[in-house]
This record gives sequence, C-alpha cells and structure tokens, in this order.
Amino acid sequence: MANRIKGITIEIGGDTTGLDKPHSTIRNTQPTLVNVTTKVLKWVFLFSLF
Repeated sequence: MANRIKGITIEIGGDTTGLDKPHSTIRNTQPTLVNVTTKVLKWVFLFSLF
C-alpha cells in the first residue's frame, strides 16, 4: 500500500465542511461492521473445530 501514496498535502485552516457527511456515515456504519466481523469470526472458529 505504501507504494501507492505519491504525496500528502496538508492545508492548515482548510475547509472541512464537505467531510461532515462521510464522517457521520463512517460513525454510523462502524458498529455494524464490527458486529458482522465478530459474527463471521465466530463462524470461522466454529467450523475450524470440525
């Protein structure tokens, strides 16, 4: 992954108003993703016992 990043630009005092909606979407999706991942790992563990 590191070879894909070509450069990073940092803007101090930049406009971040466009990030509100994606940030809230991530906050709302994250607990669901953790829940699904936990269930999948439980199933993987269960079937690895057989």
